[in-house]
Amino acid sequence: MIWNFFKRVFGFKKTVTLPKNKYDFVAIDFETANNRKTSICSCGIITIKDGQIIEKKHFLIRPKVLEFYKRNTQIHGITKDDVKDQPTFDKIWPEIKTYINNELVVAHNASFDLGVLKAVLDQYHLDYPNIEYLCTVQLARKTIKDSDNHKLNTLAEYFGIDLKHHDALSDAQACALLVCKICEKQNQTIREVVLQNHIKFKKLTSKL
Repeated sequence: MIWNFFKRVFGFKKTVTLPKNKYDFVAIDFETANNRKTSICSCGIITIKDGQIIEKKHFLIRPKVLEFYKRNTQIHGITKDDVKDQPTFDKIWPEIKTYINNELVVAHNASFDLGVLKAVLDQYHLDYPNIEYLCTVQLARKTIKDSDNHKLNTLAEYFGIDLKHHDALSDAQACALLVCKICEKQNQTIREVVLQNHIKFKKLTSKL
């Protein structure tokens, strides 16, 4: 009876081995108020441990220059009134940093998300986090050959992942689950998939 309890709760088999798809990472997504990279107005973070979502975090952020373009609001639905009383990025960076520092960070179109992160860190003269990062567009292109394209909404539909597109938390979650689905499909850890497909992890430095 004791063995059945542990088997049911932890998924143990009589020959106990570590799961093949054991992997940890953090998915992140940013939305901006206008065309300036420093205009972050929303941030979504999903923490994955051993292939499971263990934490979700969403921030509304007041850009230093409070200017929203109509086109941006049409995309993500966030307005000036939504963020006018929210903290600026420098005030919430210490909390955001606790989620991503010393972690593998994934983002869909990482050059955008890590580019805006770098820009706003420079704007407030904040230190860069110590991270490796991976673009899931690149990962999907290498591993998913029968999808119409490699946009996040297309891949979410391909894998049956719920998505409210351009909601930062929903985008981050879809990105995280996309990595999990790819790893499950390949029956490999994220680092094994990356190595096998000759993809490089990048560092957040002065050049992206």
